[in-house]
Amino acid sequence: MKITYRPEIDGLRAIAVGAVILYHAQITILGRQTFKGGFIGVDIFFVISGYLITSIILKELVTTGSFSFKHFYERRIRRILPALLFVMLVSLPFAWMYLLRSSFVDFSKSINAPMDLLKEVREISKLPVPNFSAGGIATPADASLMMQLGAESIFVGSGIFKSKDPQSTAIAIVQAVTYYNDPKKLSEISTDLKEAMEGIDIADIPENQMLQNRGW
Repeated sequence: MKITYRPEIDGLRAIAVGAVILYHAQITILGRQTFKGGFIGVDIFFVISGYLITSIILKELVTTGSFSFKHFYERRIRRILPALLFVMLVSLPFAWMYLLRSSFVDFSKSINAPMDLLKEVREISKLPVPNFSAGGIATPADASLMMQLGAESIFVGSGIFKSKDPQSTAIAIVQAVTYYNDPKKLSEISTDLKEAMEGIDIADIPENQMLQNRGW
């Protein structure tokens, strides 16, 4: 069973989209709202979705003799979720810049986002999560460089525990993150530290352990 292209379905989509847009535009002529058919557009979308979903189910039943809800919802998620996330991320800055407080509440409900989170994003002009930097940080200079490049927090594991003096290295790296933009202080912090974690030359790493070759 092959589902062929149906131009009339695209025509119905255009009518539905137009009805919804005109409804939300709230165009008034002589004090009266002219376009009130927004819900008709939504109903048309439901009809189209019902037709297409039924066609997909029938095609799978005819082709394989069975139907998998798991695969069905997996395909729907792969198709819908990227577009949904894209629209949410694109609309959020415009909502933050242009919506009034009362409208912002409605916007938070429409994307199922906590109002407190959106308020904080609006106040600080960024997502309230730290930009972590990790991997290969072994000296105070490394930590300072990552902070200067824009990191907001540093995660260090082997760089501390594989150094000659883990306790002193840990203290020095914490201080370097605090005073990352103060060369004199960084120089004092780095003075008299014992040997840092030894690095591994890329040529010595087995091919199956290289990051680009791991996984699937």
